[in-house]
Order: sequence, then structure tokens, then C-alpha cells
Amino acid sequence: MHKQLLILFILLIFGCDNKRDFNEGIIKSEVLKEIQKCEDGWNKGNLTDYMQSYLQSDSLRFSGNNSYRFGWKAVLENYKRGYPNKEAMGSLTFSELDVKAISKDAALVFGRFTTARTSDTLTGLFTLLMRKYDNDWRIVHDHSSANY
Repeated sequence: MHKQLLILFILLIFGCDNKRDFNEGIIKSEVLKEIQKCEDGWNKGNLTDYMQSYLQSDSLRFSGNNSYRFGWKAVLENYKRGYPNKEAMGSLTFSELDVKAISKDAALVFGRFTTARTSDTLTGLFTLLMRKYDNDWRIVHDHSSANY
């Protein structure tokens, strides 16, 4: 009986197809293009454009600075309160970006944001969970922490 279980175990281990059914390079490229759209929207002074890469759903979660919010509209309104105009928004740069494909429709993104304003510079780290819906990558969870 033990010999049969061992043979079954070996067949399961070596018989399973461990090949990924996705191309991590393509996913990374697509995700980075979406992140660039966020940066471009912010730098135009347009928070609605910035938020286009976020899932427009009540399930969207944003957490940071010891609080969290659910929902695309709630996150957008919070950004509008914190950044009421282009001067308050400053110029955004993403750096230290690291994209890890989890599956063909999910990716984890780590990075640093820096917002240069005339009065100061804000910087912090973020982790995003992105999911692919049809042909579009969307941020479904954003955890950002800033050093103010």
C-alpha cells in the first residue's frame, strides 16, 4: 500500500503541468503602461484621469495614513479634498516599480511615489493589487503610506 501511495505521489508531482499559462513580461509591460496613465493624469492636474486606472466599483479599497475607504467615488472625493488644485497636486513621479504577475489576470505592484510641490516634497511607498478586466488592467486595492 505504501509503495502504491508513493508511486501515486510521484506521478502527481511530475505529472502536473507547472507551466504558467501567462507571459509575465507582457503583463509587466501592460501594468506599467497603466501606471504611467495614472502619473500622466495626475501631472495634467486631472484627478478623474488619474483615477481611470482604478476599478470603478464599490469594492475598490484604498488604505493609507491609518484609514481606509471603499469605492471609486469615495476615493476620488478624498483625493479632491486633499488635492483641491494643480498647485496642491504638484508633480508626481513613480519609481522603484516592481511588478509581479500572480496569474494571467492579477498582478502585485510595489513602488515609490514622489510628489514635488512648490512648498514641499511628499514621498512614500505603495502596494497595488491589479486585476485584468476584459483587456484593461485596473487597481482593485491600493495601500499607500507617505512620509509627511
